[in-house]
Amino acid sequence: MKVATEESGLANVEGWIDVVGDVTFRSVVIPLSRDDAGAILRWQNQPSSSSSSPVTVEPVIAEMEAKIEAAIRSLKAGAAFVRLSTLSPKDATKFKSKEVCEHLKNSLSTLGPLPDLSVSPSLAVIELNRAIYRACRVTTGAEAMLMFKRSERVQKHLQHQLEVIPPTDPWKINFVVREWQELYPEYEFRAFIYNRKMTALSHYYKFCFVPGVVANKEQIKSRILEFFNGVVCERVPFDTYVADFAYNPHTNAVWLVELNPWCPGTSPALFDWSEESRVLSGNTAFEFRVLEKEDPGAFNKLSLHWQCVINECYPSHSSPSTSTTTSTKKDDGNNCCLILEFGSGVLYDVLQWSEWELVQTLDLPTAIVGELIRKCALKEAPPLTKIAEIVAASPRFKFIPTNIAPVDVVLHGGIPACSITEIVGPAGVGKTQFAHMLTATTILPPELGGLGSSVIYFDAEGTLSPTRLSEIIKEMKPELALDDTSFRELLNRVILYHPTTADGFMEQLGKLDDTIVDNQLCWLLGQVASQLKYLSAALNVAVVLINQVTTKNDAVVPSLGVAWYYCVNHRITLQYFTPKVALSPANESRLLVIVKSPISPVCGVKYIITGRGLLAQGEVVFRINTNPQSSESEQNDDYSEQQEIIREILRASFENQALETAANQF
Repeated sequence: MKVATEESGLANVEGWIDVVGDVTFRSVVIPLSRDDAGAILRWQNQPSSSSSSPVTVEPVIAEMEAKIEAAIRSLKAGAAFVRLSTLSPKDATKFKSKEVCEHLKNSLSTLGPLPDLSVSPSLAVIELNRAIYRACRVTTGAEAMLMFKRSERVQKHLQHQLEVIPPTDPWKINFVVREWQELYPEYEFRAFIYNRKMTALSHYYKFCFVPGVVANKEQIKSRILEFFNGVVCERVPFDTYVADFAYNPHTNAVWLVELNPWCPGTSPALFDWSEESRVLSGNTAFEFRVLEKEDPGAFNKLSLHWQCVINECYPSHSSPSTSTTTSTKKDDGNNCCLILEFGSGVLYDVLQWSEWELVQTLDLPTAIVGELIRKCALKEAPPLTKIAEIVAASPRFKFIPTNIAPVDVVLHGGIPACSITEIVGPAGVGKTQFAHMLTATTILPPELGGLGSSVIYFDAEGTLSPTRLSEIIKEMKPELALDDTSFRELLNRVILYHPTTADGFMEQLGKLDDTIVDNQLCWLLGQVASQLKYLSAALNVAVVLINQVTTKNDAVVPSLGVAWYYCVNHRITLQYFTPKVALSPANESRLLVIVKSPISPVCGVKYIITGRGLLAQGEVVFRINTNPQSSESEQNDDYSEQQEIIREILRASFENQALETAANQF
């Protein structure tokens, strides 16, 4: 089976246009060179010709314009849709807002009474998509080149290709001029072909409800399948790929729009590459997916720019997320973004554009646009925050007591809220016991020394034990007579999740309160750390993570690597302090070391595991050496430093000769 991968060339129009030419739009390929791409990028970065300073355009730009002009004239329609081999400059239509508005107003005026956008936005979205598509129509080389010049997609793509393709390799990005066809964008569909069989079909627009598509779903499916099996399937030199089809609801005609590689980089539309591979590979029945009902949130899924365009054109409508109490606009222009009292999101959107881009889009003089930018910046600037306000808004509690007395003393109360604390150590050393103790302290009522709060416990290893939690609570508070009903009420404060995927874990992070996490986060570390730090500060959350250890370069180090190593605020290591010397059962102890904390010195304490969890043996011993070696670049250096800390603490803690030997051999 021949699969069209990203490297197969199917992502480029030239990779398939010759074999399916008569069932798609007539296309003319205009070769580009690496030097041509560089010239386009330099031209894109030049100021507008309306600038006060003269602009010199390289001759090669005029040559490209002439070639595109000749290609358009060679096409029967006399108009074209232009693109690069791999993508189109359709984002440049935001600079043609006046043209889009004219199309949109004309189409809306013929539809009679219009529904409320907050209830039924699909009609406006459909008409907007049609207007945007028509704004892609060009009839001259100058129009086409202006589309390429204004396209951020084109700029980023060419820049990326110049960076990743060695100068000695062939340049495969060209201009493609495709004959213009009056299509209905809302009737475009994405098909998945596996081993020369269409296995699934999806509406291309994921949030656009189209009543005509739903009403004629079976007819559309039959016609596309007939077209594919009859005239497309045998022509494509691949067995597995993705194809886009356009359907005409008036003539029942079908066009092949383009072919795409079979890979996650190709949008699966209403399907999912990872979750629905069996469907896409034909292991289940053929499925045709469309949006079956109105999506009231479709309007807000548009970019803010196009929301503004609809607001400009739709009679008596203002977006629910915006306010139009004050606006400045020309009577004869389409200044859809020039609304000074829009919501914060629109102001931010305006500030993302350069002055030149706003002048192009709003069709206004530079002086007025400059004043708009100044006013938007003033409104969007964050308010000043005074230290007194920060103190007044301090968390309702600052620590979760560990109930290990020496540890609570050096940590000024326990595990700090508004930060991330990591408990790390080998298997069986007591990490999960520690998590159970913190859970018990959090859910116990305040009159019994607890916080009277709740816990969300992410347990990827199945280690949370209600029986052990009950035992710890009873040992911690022997005076507490808990019957089954009372204990169940306490357990109702613990919400348990068993995450199996990164997405499943991230989906729950927005709902956290006081959190104990017993999970090895071996994925999306940066995103997880960022989200957890935000939640810990914004929601007054105490985040505790349980981590295992592994080996690296013959050293024992925490799992998850260097990237995660520097993400946590506090790190507590639990350690067997006698890895090489066997101790008698009477001396069987472990060591808890605070190796990283902005509020505590490096220190350690012996502990044993009892019915109530971790129990300290003796007082905290502080590290003797106050000038540790620098360890900014290598995790191994940091952990070696921690091992030296443990050795020093052991020597200071134990006078027994056997234990001294253990410290020396650690």
